[in-house]
Amino acid sequence: MESEQSYVGDGRAKHTRLWRALLIVFAGFVAALSVQYGLGNALESRNPQIAVQIDAGNGSALSNLANARMLAAKTPEEIPEIAKLGSQALIESPLQIEALRTIGFIEDGDGNATKARQILGIASKISKRDALTQAWLFDRYYREGRMGNALEAADIVMRQERGSWDFLVAELLKFSDDPRMVNPIAQTLSYNPNWRGTFLEGLGRSGKTPQIAYQIFRRLQTLGQPANTAELTAYFSRFHDASMPALSWQSWTDLVPAAKSGDLIRDGGFEGIDAPPPYNWSFYQSDGVYAERVANPKGVGRALYLSYGGDSLANFANQMLALKPGTYRLALNVYAEAATTKNQFILYLRCGGINTTREIEKIDLTATLGQWSTKRLDFKVDTGCPTQQIWVSGLGRPGSKDATMWLDNVRLTPL
Repeated sequence: MESEQSYVGDGRAKHTRLWRALLIVFAGFVAALSVQYGLGNALESRNPQIAVQIDAGNGSALSNLANARMLAAKTPEEIPEIAKLGSQALIESPLQIEALRTIGFIEDGDGNATKARQILGIASKISKRDALTQAWLFDRYYREGRMGNALEAADIVMRQERGSWDFLVAELLKFSDDPRMVNPIAQTLSYNPNWRGTFLEGLGRSGKTPQIAYQIFRRLQTLGQPANTAELTAYFSRFHDASMPALSWQSWTDLVPAAKSGDLIRDGGFEGIDAPPPYNWSFYQSDGVYAERVANPKGVGRALYLSYGGDSLANFANQMLALKPGTYRLALNVYAEAATTKNQFILYLRCGGINTTREIEKIDLTATLGQWSTKRLDFKVDTGCPTQQIWVSGLGRPGSKDATMWLDNVRLTPL
């Protein structure tokens, strides 16, 4: 009697482990996706319970019934019957994906990882389109160090299930610090899957070390599928603080197709180039503040148009520079149709990142009315200033009216 009670107790504990495993497999993703994925299958297969009652040997109905009951299971006591249904489905029809998946998950929950992988591996060979099977395989392959297989499984899931992107992209970002993942990730992204842009944007915004992101972007280049400006923008946004000047400049010159590493300033004529900041212009617009490329008001090509209320501070545009220590001359053309007060429009040269307060030099941009005129400024960059910023701002003058100006032909030359 004691032996029998012990056996029953062990069985209940085993079933409890199984049931709990079904709820925690793959960090909750399977549970969430199962609801979406499984309910769809249940609707497509009409009512498997009735089908089984009509034909107890209907393998498809048995498989769907096992799957539906697993998704709806609330107690561990239900697990043995679910496993029995899955096994019966396979006897009647050996190629039932849902039945294989159900049994595989139960085996995994009972600690039989090797057996589970064999079963789910068979399910994957029968059909790549079962998202739950591929989700489980992704997790298993990664833990086994099979990075190429892990990425293949994740790709299969995300190509089918848009709702899986948030979770799987987040998981891939967690793993991206692993050097073993750099090449598999780049190889997979080089095929341009529909989730590529989402991943690369997340990679740029994540707290991961930028060196890892740089390696992935560089690998994409060698594979002939370099990242475009939209995919690179989030990555470069982290460099605005200028805390990594060497990597920042190396990344820009290596990764940006339109980059010209020999140019001291980019897009000085405001024609626009397909490149992200920080080594390209950033424009800041808000209510009553305008900074945009427009047709040259008195000439050819384009120019930068600036306008603001005049009675409060306005930051119009900035660009990060990567000047070596030395002396330089900055020159630009300015144009105004209406009078502006002295020092109303100012161009600053500052040392450091976007929020720095260390000023190198500044120049008043007061213009000759009705014609283009040239402003010049000589300045020196010291050894303690590896990164610089050029800022165009408007100072606040209480009681001032709207003020406008155009800038063009910004150039930098060493002296």
